[in-house]
Amino acid sequence: MNGQIPSATYKPTIGAEMVTLPMGKLGGISYLSFFGGMTLGDWFTKFIKGKTLFVPKQEAAVLRY
Repeated sequence: MNGQIPSATYKPTIGAEMVTLPMGKLGGISYLSFFGGMTLGDWFTKFIKGKTLFVPKQEAAVLRY
């Protein structure tokens, strides 16, 4: 910004990345890096995170440490 050169550039790791943003009980959007990247809408986001929002999985990861 202001003409400055970036000090670092983001380089994604090899493998798959996923970003899921739920918006209430029935909405949301998900991005999957598979096959060059794809964006999926409400149905997929509800399906993948709808019941638990991945809380048990994250809880297990945090309690491991």
